Amino acid sequence: MSYRVNVIERDFSGFALPLVSEVGGMVIVSPKGRVDKPILCQSEKDVITHFGTPSASYPALFEAVAFCREAACYIVSSVGENALYGGVAISENTLSGVAEGIANPDNYTFADNSYSHILCTTGPCDSNLYVSVVSKGGKKFRATLYELNGTIYSELRTYDYSLIREKDNFGTSLYYGDVFNEDTYIKFIYNPNTEASDYTSLSGTAKYKLEGGSRGDTPASSDISESWKFFQSANKYPVNIFMDVFGNYAEDLNTLIQTYQPYAQGISVIPKNKTVAQMVSYRNELALDTDDVCLYANWTKIVDPYNNSFAWISNVGSVGRAYARMADVYDGLSPAGINENNHGGQLSDWKPVEVELDFSDYDLQTLDEAQINPVILDEIYGLMIYGDKTLQRSLSDTSFVGTRRLYKLIQKNIIRQILRRQEFKNNDAYHRYKAKAMAEDMLSPIVALQLLREVAVVCDETNNDNIALEQRKFILSIYVKVTPNSQFVILNFTRLSQTQTIAEFLTQ
Repeated sequence: MSYRVNVIERDFSGFALPLVSEVGGMVIVSPKGRVDKPILCQSEKDVITHFGTPSASYPALFEAVAFCREAACYIVSSVGENALYGGVAISENTLSGVAEGIANPDNYTFADNSYSHILCTTGPCDSNLYVSVVSKGGKKFRATLYELNGTIYSELRTYDYSLIREKDNFGTSLYYGDVFNEDTYIKFIYNPNTEASDYTSLSGTAKYKLEGGSRGDTPASSDISESWKFFQSANKYPVNIFMDVFGNYAEDLNTLIQTYQPYAQGISVIPKNKTVAQMVSYRNELALDTDDVCLYANWTKIVDPYNNSFAWISNVGSVGRAYARMADVYDGLSPAGINENNHGGQLSDWKPVEVELDFSDYDLQTLDEAQINPVILDEIYGLMIYGDKTLQRSLSDTSFVGTRRLYKLIQKNIIRQILRRQEFKNNDAYHRYKAKAMAEDMLSPIVALQLLREVAVVCDETNNDNIALEQRKFILSIYVKVTPNSQFVILNFTRLSQTQTIAEFLTQ
Protein backbone atom coordinates (compact mmCIF):
# COMPACT_ATOMS: atom_id res chain seq x y z
CA MET A 1 0.00 0.00 0.00
CA SER A 2 1.32 3.43 -0.94
CA TYR A 3 2.18 5.87 1.80
CA ARG A 4 -0.11 8.29 -0.03
CA VAL A 5 -3.12 5.99 0.52
CA ASN A 6 -4.72 5.62 3.96
CA VAL A 7 -7.51 3.34 5.16
CA ILE A 8 -9.89 4.68 7.78
CA GLU A 9 -11.99 1.91 9.35
CA ARG A 10 -15.07 2.79 11.39
CA ASP A 11 -17.01 0.22 13.41
CA PHE A 12 -20.78 0.47 12.99
CA SER A 13 -21.53 -3.17 13.80
CA GLY A 14 -21.53 -3.59 17.57
CA PHE A 15 -23.60 -6.75 17.15
CA ALA A 16 -25.94 -7.42 20.09
CA LEU A 17 -27.92 -10.57 20.79
CA PRO A 18 -31.13 -10.65 22.82
CA LEU A 19 -30.10 -12.39 26.04
CA VAL A 20 -32.59 -14.37 28.12
CA SER A 21 -32.07 -15.12 31.81
CA GLU A 22 -34.61 -17.44 33.41
CA VAL A 23 -34.03 -17.14 37.15
CA GLY A 24 -36.75 -17.60 39.74
CA GLY A 25 -37.38 -16.06 43.13
CA MET A 26 -39.48 -17.77 45.79
CA VAL A 27 -40.36 -17.57 49.49
CA ILE A 28 -41.29 -20.90 51.04
CA VAL A 29 -41.93 -22.57 54.39
CA SER A 30 -39.75 -25.62 54.93
CA PRO A 31 -38.48 -27.96 57.68
CA LYS A 32 -34.98 -26.50 57.39
CA GLY A 33 -33.00 -23.92 55.47
CA ARG A 34 -31.53 -20.46 55.80
CA VAL A 35 -33.77 -17.57 56.73
CA ASP A 36 -31.14 -14.82 56.56
CA LYS A 37 -30.65 -14.83 52.79
CA PRO A 38 -31.95 -16.46 49.59
CA ILE A 39 -30.03 -19.52 48.39
CA LEU A 40 -29.55 -20.19 44.67
CA CYS A 41 -30.80 -23.71 43.92
CA GLN A 42 -30.20 -25.21 40.49
CA SER A 43 -31.65 -28.70 40.82
CA GLU A 44 -34.06 -30.87 42.75
CA LYS A 45 -31.12 -32.13 44.81
CA ASP A 46 -30.17 -28.57 45.78
CA VAL A 47 -33.69 -27.86 47.03
CA ILE A 48 -33.81 -31.00 49.17
CA THR A 49 -30.26 -30.50 50.48
CA HIS A 50 -30.88 -26.92 51.56
CA PHE A 51 -34.55 -26.96 52.54
CA GLY A 52 -35.71 -30.54 53.10
CA THR A 53 -37.99 -33.09 51.46
CA PRO A 54 -41.38 -32.04 50.04
CA SER A 55 -44.42 -33.31 51.90
CA ALA A 56 -48.06 -32.50 52.63
CA SER A 57 -46.81 -30.48 55.61
CA TYR A 58 -44.45 -28.48 53.41
CA PRO A 59 -46.14 -28.29 49.98
CA ALA A 60 -44.14 -25.23 48.90
CA LEU A 61 -41.17 -27.53 48.44
CA PHE A 62 -43.00 -29.25 45.57
CA GLU A 63 -43.17 -25.86 43.85
CA ALA A 64 -39.46 -25.23 44.40
CA VAL A 65 -38.51 -28.64 43.04
CA ALA A 66 -40.73 -28.23 39.97
CA PHE A 67 -39.17 -24.90 38.98
CA CYS A 68 -35.59 -25.97 39.70
CA ARG A 69 -35.96 -28.88 37.30
CA GLU A 70 -35.97 -26.23 34.57
CA ALA A 71 -34.03 -23.22 35.85
CA ALA A 72 -32.17 -21.77 38.80
CA CYS A 73 -34.12 -20.17 41.63
CA TYR A 74 -33.26 -17.97 44.59
CA ILE A 75 -35.17 -19.47 47.53
CA VAL A 76 -35.55 -18.20 51.06
CA SER A 77 -37.47 -19.96 53.82
CA SER A 78 -39.62 -18.00 56.24
CA VAL A 79 -40.03 -18.84 59.93
CA GLY A 80 -42.13 -17.47 62.75
CA GLU A 81 -41.24 -16.37 66.24
CA ASN A 82 -39.24 -18.55 68.63
CA ALA A 83 -37.10 -20.08 65.88
CA LEU A 84 -33.84 -21.49 67.27
CA TYR A 85 -30.55 -22.70 65.80
CA GLY A 86 -29.14 -26.02 66.97
CA GLY A 87 -25.47 -26.47 67.74
CA VAL A 88 -22.56 -28.14 69.50
CA ALA A 89 -20.22 -26.21 71.81
CA ILE A 90 -16.51 -27.13 72.03
CA SER A 91 -14.35 -26.79 75.16
CA GLU A 92 -10.83 -28.05 75.97
CA ASN A 93 -11.93 -31.60 76.55
CA THR A 94 -15.54 -32.08 75.56
CA LEU A 95 -18.36 -31.39 73.14
CA SER A 96 -21.80 -30.45 74.37
CA GLY A 97 -25.06 -30.00 72.51
CA VAL A 98 -26.68 -26.59 72.85
CA ALA A 99 -29.92 -27.93 74.27
CA GLU A 100 -31.50 -24.53 74.85
CA GLY A 101 -30.96 -23.51 71.22
CA ILE A 102 -29.58 -20.26 69.84
CA ALA A 103 -31.95 -17.43 68.93
CA ASN A 104 -29.46 -15.33 66.98
CA PRO A 105 -26.00 -16.76 66.15
CA ASP A 106 -24.70 -13.36 65.02
CA ASN A 107 -25.30 -11.86 68.47
CA TYR A 108 -24.74 -14.90 70.67
CA THR A 109 -23.20 -14.34 74.12
CA PHE A 110 -21.37 -17.23 75.79
CA ALA A 111 -22.52 -17.85 79.35
CA ASP A 112 -19.59 -20.23 79.95
CA ASN A 113 -16.15 -19.11 78.77
CA SER A 114 -14.74 -22.60 79.05
CA TYR A 115 -16.24 -23.10 75.58
CA SER A 116 -14.24 -21.51 72.78
CA HIS A 117 -16.62 -21.94 69.86
CA ILE A 118 -19.89 -23.40 68.61
CA LEU A 119 -20.71 -25.21 65.39
CA CYS A 120 -24.37 -24.53 64.65
CA THR A 121 -26.79 -25.06 61.79
CA THR A 122 -27.00 -22.43 59.03
CA GLY A 123 -30.74 -22.25 59.57
CA PRO A 124 -33.04 -22.79 62.55
CA CYS A 125 -34.37 -26.35 62.55
CA ASP A 126 -34.58 -29.62 64.44
CA SER A 127 -31.74 -31.06 62.40
CA ASN A 128 -30.52 -34.60 61.94
CA LEU A 129 -26.92 -33.37 61.74
CA TYR A 130 -24.19 -34.74 64.01
CA VAL A 131 -20.55 -33.75 64.39
CA SER A 132 -17.34 -35.16 65.81
CA VAL A 133 -14.39 -32.87 66.59
CA VAL A 134 -10.78 -33.81 67.35
CA SER A 135 -7.75 -31.66 68.11
CA LYS A 136 -5.01 -31.45 65.48
CA GLY A 137 -2.63 -29.62 67.81
CA GLY A 138 -2.49 -26.01 68.92
CA LYS A 139 -5.73 -24.32 67.97
CA LYS A 140 -6.34 -26.58 64.96
CA PHE A 141 -9.27 -29.00 64.73
CA ARG A 142 -10.88 -31.49 62.40
CA ALA A 143 -14.67 -31.65 62.43
CA THR A 144 -16.58 -34.36 60.60
CA LEU A 145 -20.24 -33.71 59.82
CA TYR A 146 -22.79 -36.53 59.56
CA GLU A 147 -26.43 -36.82 58.64
CA LEU A 148 -28.52 -39.42 60.47
CA ASN A 149 -31.06 -41.25 58.31
CA GLY A 150 -32.83 -43.87 60.40
CA THR A 151 -29.93 -45.62 62.06
CA ILE A 152 -27.34 -44.86 59.38
CA TYR A 153 -24.84 -42.01 59.70
CA SER A 154 -23.81 -40.60 56.32
CA GLU A 155 -20.66 -38.50 56.24
CA LEU A 156 -21.36 -35.13 54.60
CA ARG A 157 -18.18 -33.11 54.95
CA THR A 158 -14.89 -32.77 56.82
CA TYR A 159 -13.58 -29.41 58.00
CA ASP A 160 -9.97 -28.68 58.94
CA TYR A 161 -9.98 -25.34 60.70
CA SER A 162 -8.14 -23.16 63.21
CA LEU A 163 -9.15 -20.51 65.71
CA ILE A 164 -6.24 -18.35 64.55
CA ARG A 165 -5.05 -17.19 61.14
CA GLU A 166 -2.81 -19.97 59.84
CA LYS A 167 -2.48 -22.17 56.78
CA ASP A 168 -2.01 -25.87 56.15
CA ASN A 169 1.06 -27.34 54.44
CA PHE A 170 -0.43 -26.60 51.02
CA GLY A 171 -0.97 -22.90 51.69
CA THR A 172 -4.72 -23.17 52.21
CA SER A 173 -6.22 -21.03 54.96
CA LEU A 174 -7.36 -22.89 58.06
CA TYR A 175 -8.87 -19.82 59.67
CA TYR A 176 -12.45 -20.57 60.71
CA GLY A 177 -13.69 -17.38 59.07
CA ASP A 178 -12.49 -18.69 55.71
CA VAL A 179 -13.31 -22.38 56.18
CA PHE A 180 -16.94 -21.83 57.21
CA ASN A 181 -17.66 -18.76 55.08
CA GLU A 182 -21.04 -19.33 53.38
CA ASP A 183 -20.93 -23.03 54.20
CA THR A 184 -24.02 -25.02 53.29
CA TYR A 185 -24.36 -26.76 56.65
CA ILE A 186 -22.39 -25.01 59.41
CA LYS A 187 -22.38 -21.51 60.87
CA PHE A 188 -19.41 -20.82 63.16
CA ILE A 189 -19.68 -18.87 66.44
CA TYR A 190 -16.40 -17.85 68.13
CA ASN A 191 -16.04 -16.85 71.79
CA PRO A 192 -13.50 -13.99 71.99
CA ASN A 193 -13.49 -14.27 75.81
CA THR A 194 -12.70 -17.97 76.00
CA GLU A 195 -10.50 -19.34 78.77
CA ALA A 196 -9.77 -22.52 76.79
CA SER A 197 -6.24 -22.90 75.43
CA ASP A 198 -5.17 -26.56 75.55
CA TYR A 199 -7.24 -28.97 73.44
CA THR A 200 -4.88 -31.98 73.50
CA SER A 201 -7.39 -34.15 75.34
CA LEU A 202 -10.03 -33.51 72.68
CA SER A 203 -9.44 -36.72 70.76
CA GLY A 204 -12.66 -38.72 70.80
CA THR A 205 -14.69 -39.61 67.72
CA ALA A 206 -18.11 -39.65 69.36
CA LYS A 207 -20.88 -37.99 67.36
CA TYR A 208 -22.86 -35.15 68.95
CA LYS A 209 -26.12 -33.82 67.61
CA LEU A 210 -26.42 -30.17 66.64
CA GLU A 211 -29.33 -29.93 69.04
CA GLY A 212 -31.66 -27.26 70.32
CA GLY A 213 -32.92 -26.08 66.94
CA SER A 214 -36.53 -25.41 66.01
CA ARG A 215 -38.43 -23.66 63.20
CA GLY A 216 -40.56 -21.94 65.82
CA ASP A 217 -44.12 -20.82 65.28
CA THR A 218 -45.93 -21.02 61.95
CA PRO A 219 -44.87 -17.96 59.91
CA ALA A 220 -47.38 -15.13 59.91
CA SER A 221 -48.19 -13.16 56.75
CA SER A 222 -45.90 -10.41 57.99
CA ASP A 223 -43.02 -12.90 58.27
CA ILE A 224 -43.42 -13.99 54.65
CA SER A 225 -43.77 -10.40 53.46
CA GLU A 226 -40.57 -9.62 55.32
CA SER A 227 -38.79 -12.47 53.54
CA TRP A 228 -39.81 -11.04 50.16
CA LYS A 229 -37.84 -7.90 51.02
CA PHE A 230 -34.55 -9.73 50.44
CA PHE A 231 -35.27 -9.43 46.72
CA GLN A 232 -35.15 -5.65 46.93
CA SER A 233 -31.41 -6.21 46.41
CA ALA A 234 -31.78 -6.61 42.66
CA ASN A 235 -28.05 -6.73 41.90
CA LYS A 236 -27.45 -9.38 44.54
CA TYR A 237 -30.52 -11.49 43.72
CA PRO A 238 -31.47 -10.79 40.08
CA VAL A 239 -34.79 -12.48 39.31
CA ASN A 240 -37.10 -12.45 36.31
CA ILE A 241 -39.81 -14.86 37.54
CA PHE A 242 -41.20 -14.25 41.03
CA MET A 243 -43.48 -16.98 42.40
CA ASP A 244 -45.96 -16.57 45.25
CA VAL A 245 -46.60 -20.22 46.09
CA PHE A 246 -49.14 -19.52 48.85
CA GLY A 247 -51.33 -16.74 47.48
CA ASN A 248 -52.03 -13.50 49.34
CA TYR A 249 -48.73 -11.87 48.27
CA ALA A 250 -49.59 -10.49 44.82
CA GLU A 251 -49.27 -6.94 46.15
CA ASP A 252 -45.80 -7.73 47.53
CA LEU A 253 -44.71 -9.02 44.13
CA ASN A 254 -46.17 -6.03 42.32
CA THR A 255 -44.37 -3.55 44.60
CA LEU A 256 -41.14 -5.54 44.37
CA ILE A 257 -41.22 -5.57 40.57
CA GLN A 258 -42.28 -1.98 40.02
CA THR A 259 -39.84 -0.55 42.54
CA TYR A 260 -36.80 -2.81 42.42
CA GLN A 261 -36.87 -5.42 39.62
CA PRO A 262 -38.81 -3.88 36.71
CA TYR A 263 -38.01 -6.57 34.16
CA ALA A 264 -39.40 -9.43 36.26
CA GLN A 265 -42.83 -11.03 36.04
CA GLY A 266 -44.84 -12.11 39.09
CA ILE A 267 -46.92 -15.27 39.44
CA SER A 268 -49.47 -15.49 42.24
CA VAL A 269 -52.31 -17.86 43.10
CA ILE A 270 -55.71 -17.61 44.71
CA PRO A 271 -55.60 -19.37 48.11
CA LYS A 272 -57.22 -22.77 48.47
CA ASN A 273 -60.89 -23.55 49.19
CA LYS A 274 -62.68 -20.82 47.26
CA THR A 275 -65.65 -20.98 44.92
CA VAL A 276 -65.57 -19.23 41.53
CA ALA A 277 -67.51 -16.31 43.00
CA GLN A 278 -65.06 -16.10 45.89
CA MET A 279 -62.14 -16.22 43.43
CA VAL A 280 -63.55 -13.22 41.58
CA SER A 281 -64.09 -11.40 44.87
CA TYR A 282 -60.52 -12.18 45.90
CA ARG A 283 -59.22 -10.78 42.63
CA ASN A 284 -61.32 -7.60 42.96
CA GLU A 285 -60.19 -7.07 46.54
CA LEU A 286 -56.58 -7.05 45.33
CA ALA A 287 -57.32 -3.69 43.71
CA LEU A 288 -54.42 -4.31 41.33
CA ASP A 289 -54.41 -3.05 37.78
CA THR A 290 -51.01 -4.21 36.61
CA ASP A 291 -49.38 -6.19 33.82
CA ASP A 292 -46.46 -7.13 36.11
CA VAL A 293 -48.33 -9.93 37.92
CA CYS A 294 -50.45 -12.88 36.74
CA LEU A 295 -53.01 -14.65 38.93
CA TYR A 296 -53.79 -18.39 38.79
CA ALA A 297 -56.42 -20.58 40.44
CA ASN A 298 -57.32 -24.20 41.26
CA TRP A 299 -55.07 -26.11 43.64
CA THR A 300 -54.28 -29.71 42.76
CA LYS A 301 -54.07 -32.89 44.81
CA ILE A 302 -51.02 -34.85 43.66
CA VAL A 303 -49.30 -38.14 44.42
CA ASP A 304 -46.43 -37.43 46.82
CA PRO A 305 -43.58 -39.60 45.48
CA TYR A 306 -41.30 -38.82 48.42
CA ASN A 307 -43.59 -40.11 51.18
CA ASN A 308 -45.91 -42.56 49.38
CA SER A 309 -48.81 -40.24 50.14
CA PHE A 310 -50.74 -37.26 48.71
CA ALA A 311 -50.42 -33.48 48.93
CA TRP A 312 -52.29 -30.37 47.79
CA ILE A 313 -50.17 -27.90 45.83
CA SER A 314 -50.78 -24.51 44.23
CA ASN A 315 -48.97 -25.40 40.94
CA VAL A 316 -47.15 -22.05 40.99
CA GLY A 317 -43.73 -23.72 40.66
CA SER A 318 -44.93 -25.65 37.62
CA VAL A 319 -46.46 -22.50 36.13
CA GLY A 320 -43.13 -20.77 36.67
CA ARG A 321 -41.41 -23.67 34.93
CA ALA A 322 -43.70 -23.16 31.92
CA TYR A 323 -42.52 -19.53 31.88
CA ALA A 324 -38.88 -20.61 32.10
CA ARG A 325 -39.25 -22.96 29.14
CA MET A 326 -39.71 -19.86 26.96
CA ALA A 327 -35.98 -19.03 27.00
CA ASP A 328 -35.43 -20.19 23.42
CA VAL A 329 -38.32 -18.04 22.14
CA TYR A 330 -37.34 -14.88 24.03
CA ASP A 331 -40.21 -15.29 26.53
CA GLY A 332 -42.61 -14.40 23.72
CA LEU A 333 -45.05 -17.33 23.62
CA SER A 334 -48.01 -18.08 25.83
CA PRO A 335 -47.52 -20.41 28.83
CA ALA A 336 -51.03 -21.82 28.38
CA GLY A 337 -52.86 -24.49 26.42
CA ILE A 338 -51.46 -27.59 24.76
CA ASN A 339 -47.69 -27.76 24.40
CA GLU A 340 -46.10 -27.16 21.02
CA ASN A 341 -42.33 -27.74 20.81
CA ASN A 342 -42.25 -27.83 24.61
CA HIS A 343 -43.95 -24.42 24.87
CA GLY A 344 -47.39 -24.20 26.41
CA GLY A 345 -49.29 -24.85 29.57
CA GLN A 346 -49.31 -28.61 30.13
CA LEU A 347 -48.03 -29.36 33.65
CA SER A 348 -46.41 -32.75 34.11
CA ASP A 349 -44.14 -32.31 37.13
CA TRP A 350 -46.42 -34.32 39.43
CA LYS A 351 -49.14 -36.94 38.99
CA PRO A 352 -52.50 -35.22 39.58
CA VAL A 353 -55.28 -36.96 41.48
CA GLU A 354 -57.91 -34.22 41.43
CA VAL A 355 -58.31 -30.45 41.25
CA GLU A 356 -60.34 -28.26 43.56
CA LEU A 357 -63.00 -27.32 41.01
CA ASP A 358 -64.19 -28.70 37.69
CA PHE A 359 -64.95 -25.44 35.88
CA SER A 360 -67.89 -25.08 33.50
CA ASP A 361 -67.59 -22.99 30.32
CA TYR A 362 -69.41 -20.20 32.12
CA ASP A 363 -66.93 -20.43 35.01
CA LEU A 364 -63.99 -20.22 32.59
CA GLN A 365 -65.46 -17.14 30.93
CA THR A 366 -66.08 -15.54 34.32
CA LEU A 367 -62.52 -16.16 35.42
CA ASP A 368 -61.09 -14.90 32.13
CA GLU A 369 -63.05 -11.66 32.39
CA ALA A 370 -61.64 -11.22 35.92
CA GLN A 371 -58.06 -11.76 34.68
CA ILE A 372 -57.78 -15.09 36.53
CA ASN A 373 -55.95 -17.94 34.78
CA PRO A 374 -57.42 -21.32 35.75
CA VAL A 375 -55.58 -24.62 35.91
CA ILE A 376 -57.78 -27.41 34.58
CA LEU A 377 -57.56 -31.20 34.50
CA ASP A 378 -58.33 -32.08 30.90
CA GLU A 379 -59.40 -35.67 30.23
CA ILE A 380 -57.11 -35.88 27.19
CA TYR A 381 -54.24 -33.47 27.82
CA GLY A 382 -54.01 -33.71 31.60
CA LEU A 383 -53.23 -30.84 33.97
CA MET A 384 -53.02 -27.63 32.00
CA ILE A 385 -52.94 -23.84 32.36
CA TYR A 386 -56.00 -22.47 30.59
CA GLY A 387 -55.38 -18.72 30.53
CA ASP A 388 -52.57 -16.23 30.01
CA LYS A 389 -53.90 -12.92 31.30
CA THR A 390 -51.99 -10.39 33.39
CA LEU A 391 -53.82 -8.42 36.07
CA GLN A 392 -54.25 -5.46 33.72
CA ARG A 393 -57.95 -4.60 33.63
CA SER A 394 -58.06 -2.84 30.24
CA LEU A 395 -57.46 -5.04 27.21
CA SER A 396 -54.22 -4.42 25.30
CA ASP A 397 -51.09 -6.28 24.18
CA THR A 398 -49.75 -6.37 27.72
CA SER A 399 -52.92 -8.02 28.99
CA PHE A 400 -51.23 -11.24 27.85
CA VAL A 401 -48.18 -12.58 29.65
CA GLY A 402 -46.23 -13.74 26.59
CA THR A 403 -46.33 -10.30 25.02
CA ARG A 404 -45.62 -8.55 28.32
CA ARG A 405 -42.55 -10.70 28.96
CA LEU A 406 -41.31 -10.25 25.39
CA TYR A 407 -41.55 -6.47 25.69
CA LYS A 408 -39.69 -6.55 29.01
CA LEU A 409 -36.93 -8.67 27.51
CA ILE A 410 -36.54 -6.29 24.56
CA GLN A 411 -36.44 -3.24 26.82
CA LYS A 412 -33.95 -4.82 29.23
CA ASN A 413 -31.58 -5.87 26.44
CA ILE A 414 -31.71 -2.54 24.65
CA ILE A 415 -31.07 -0.61 27.84
CA ARG A 416 -28.28 -2.86 29.10
CA GLN A 417 -26.54 -3.76 25.84
CA ILE A 418 -27.04 -0.64 23.74
CA LEU A 419 -28.06 2.47 25.65
CA ARG A 420 -25.65 1.92 28.55
CA ARG A 421 -22.82 2.06 25.99
CA GLN A 422 -24.03 5.46 24.87
CA GLU A 423 -23.89 7.10 28.29
CA PHE A 424 -21.40 10.00 28.30
CA LYS A 425 -20.63 9.48 24.59
CA ASN A 426 -21.14 12.12 21.92
CA ASN A 427 -24.57 12.34 20.31
CA ASP A 428 -23.24 12.35 16.74
CA ALA A 429 -24.09 10.56 13.50
CA TYR A 430 -21.64 7.74 14.22
CA HIS A 431 -23.12 6.83 17.61
CA ARG A 432 -26.71 7.15 16.36
CA TYR A 433 -26.04 4.82 13.47
CA LYS A 434 -24.23 2.35 15.72
CA ALA A 435 -27.12 2.26 18.23
CA LYS A 436 -29.63 1.80 15.40
CA ALA A 437 -27.62 -1.05 13.86
CA MET A 438 -27.22 -2.80 17.21
CA ALA A 439 -30.95 -2.51 17.96
CA GLU A 440 -31.87 -3.92 14.55
CA ASP A 441 -29.40 -6.79 15.04
CA MET A 442 -30.88 -7.54 18.44
CA LEU A 443 -34.45 -7.54 17.16
CA SER A 444 -33.67 -9.60 14.06
CA PRO A 445 -33.89 -13.11 15.62
CA ILE A 446 -37.10 -12.12 17.43
CA VAL A 447 -38.64 -11.04 14.12
CA ALA A 448 -37.36 -14.24 12.49
CA LEU A 449 -39.42 -16.27 14.97
CA GLN A 450 -42.47 -14.19 13.97
CA LEU A 451 -42.97 -12.98 17.50
CA LEU A 452 -43.18 -9.48 16.05
CA ARG A 453 -45.05 -8.64 12.86
CA GLU A 454 -43.40 -5.29 12.20
CA VAL A 455 -40.41 -3.43 13.62
CA ALA A 456 -38.88 -0.03 12.98
CA VAL A 457 -35.86 1.58 14.63
CA VAL A 458 -35.24 5.32 14.50
CA CYS A 459 -32.10 6.99 15.77
CA ASP A 460 -31.09 10.00 13.69
CA GLU A 461 -31.49 13.75 13.56
CA THR A 462 -35.29 13.46 13.39
CA ASN A 463 -35.60 12.33 17.00
CA ASN A 464 -32.21 13.59 18.15
CA ASP A 465 -32.95 17.16 17.09
CA ASN A 466 -31.47 20.39 18.44
CA ILE A 467 -33.77 20.35 21.43
CA ALA A 468 -32.60 16.85 22.40
CA LEU A 469 -29.00 17.92 21.89
CA GLU A 470 -29.52 21.02 24.01
CA GLN A 471 -30.91 18.83 26.81
CA ARG A 472 -28.03 16.35 26.34
CA LYS A 473 -30.41 13.52 25.57
CA PHE A 474 -29.81 10.56 23.27
CA ILE A 475 -33.04 9.09 21.89
CA LEU A 476 -33.46 5.64 20.38
CA SER A 477 -37.04 4.99 19.22
CA ILE A 478 -38.33 1.45 18.73
CA TYR A 479 -41.68 0.73 17.06
CA VAL A 480 -43.06 -2.81 17.26
CA LYS A 481 -46.24 -4.63 16.33
CA VAL A 482 -46.62 -7.94 18.13
CA THR A 483 -47.98 -11.14 16.63
CA PRO A 484 -51.13 -11.81 18.70
CA ASN A 485 -51.99 -15.27 19.93
CA SER A 486 -55.40 -16.92 19.47
CA GLN A 487 -57.73 -16.33 22.39
CA PHE A 488 -60.85 -17.56 20.58
CA VAL A 489 -61.00 -20.34 18.01
CA ILE A 490 -63.92 -20.55 15.59
CA LEU A 491 -65.10 -23.49 13.52
CA ASN A 492 -67.23 -22.55 10.52
CA PHE A 493 -69.25 -25.66 9.72
CA THR A 494 -71.52 -25.33 6.67
CA ARG A 495 -74.01 -28.03 5.70
CA LEU A 496 -74.98 -28.26 2.03
CA SER A 497 -77.89 -29.90 0.28
CA GLN A 498 -77.32 -32.50 -2.42
CA THR A 499 -78.19 -29.95 -5.13
CA GLN A 500 -75.53 -27.47 -4.01
CA THR A 501 -71.79 -27.47 -4.76
CA ILE A 502 -69.02 -26.60 -2.35
CA ALA A 503 -67.27 -24.52 -5.02
CA GLU A 504 -70.03 -21.93 -5.16
CA PHE A 505 -69.73 -21.37 -1.40
CA LEU A 506 -65.93 -21.16 -1.37
CA THR A 507 -66.11 -18.17 -3.74
CA GLN A 508 -68.51 -16.23 -1.52
